[in-house]
Amino acid sequence: LQAGVGVILGILLIIIIFGSQQVISIYSNWWLAAWSHDESHRHQNSTNCMSIRDNKTDIIYRMNDIEWNTHRNRRFYIFSSQLNE
Repeated sequence: LQAGVGVILGILLIIIIFGSQQVISIYSNWWLAAWSHDESHRHQNSTNCMSIRDNKTDIIYRMNDIEWNTHRNRRFYIFSSQLNE
């Protein structure tokens, strides 16, 4: 009976470890996509004819260089800390 419990707990531990690794990987990929999306909004051409705009896009586009560098560096440090986990 005790050997069976050890096997079950071992399998459960393996499932939890692999599952948490997948969650961290998915979240890191999402964060990188959001970070790249901010970068493209920062350098986009604002003369397009779209009347519907996103508030986040407007905030990013209106940042001066110092604000943008601070925003970009903060996102980079968060992403880097995720990779170290």
